[in-house]
Amino acid sequence: MNTMKKITILIIWISFVLLTACRQPEKQLVFPQTLNNKKTSAHTEMQGTRMSMVLPYYLDNPMENAFAGGIGDDIMGIVFYENHSKNYYEMESNFRTEFETAYQSVVEETHLTINGFPAMVVYVHHDEKEDGYHLLFGDSTFVAYIMTVHPNNSQTIKKEMFESLASICYDREAEVNVE
Repeated sequence: MNTMKKITILIIWISFVLLTACRQPEKQLVFPQTLNNKKTSAHTEMQGTRMSMVLPYYLDNPMENAFAGGIGDDIMGIVFYENHSKNYYEMESNFRTEFETAYQSVVEETHLTINGFPAMVVYVHHDEKEDGYHLLFGDSTFVAYIMTVHPNNSQTIKKEMFESLASICYDREAEVNVE
C-alpha cells in the first residue's frame, strides 16, 4: 500500500475514534426508589380512579380509561385502571412474565413505592415499532395499572412518557372521578 493510502486510512480511523469517543452517552431513565408526588394544577385526573398524572401535550384525546394522541404518523397512548376486587400481591407475582413472549420482551424491571404503596415498573419492547412502560401498584385492597405505548425510535417521546409516569399521584381518600 502506498504512503498516501496509509495516511488517508489513518486519518479516517482517527476521525472515527474521536467522533465515537466524543459522543454523549444516552442518559438512563431511572425511577427513584420512592415517588411521593402531590397533585398539582398540572396533573390530570385519571377517570374512574384515584390516580392523577402530568400528561405529555400530545395525549390530548381522553377516552374511557385512556388518553391517546399522536405526532405525525406516530401514535402514543396511556391506558389505566384501578381494581378493588383484585390486589397488588396476587397480580405482581406474574406481572413480568406476562410480557415475556415470542413477540415482546422485558428490557428493564424496577421496584419502588408510590405514595406509600409497593410498585413495579417494567419497560417492554413490544415489536419493531413500539415500546412501553407498564406500571403496577397497590396493596392488599386494590391494584392499579398504567400502560404506556410509544414509538421506539424517539428518545424524546420515551423520556416524556417516563416523566409522565414519574409524576403519578395516588390519593386513597380522593373521590373517584367517574366523568
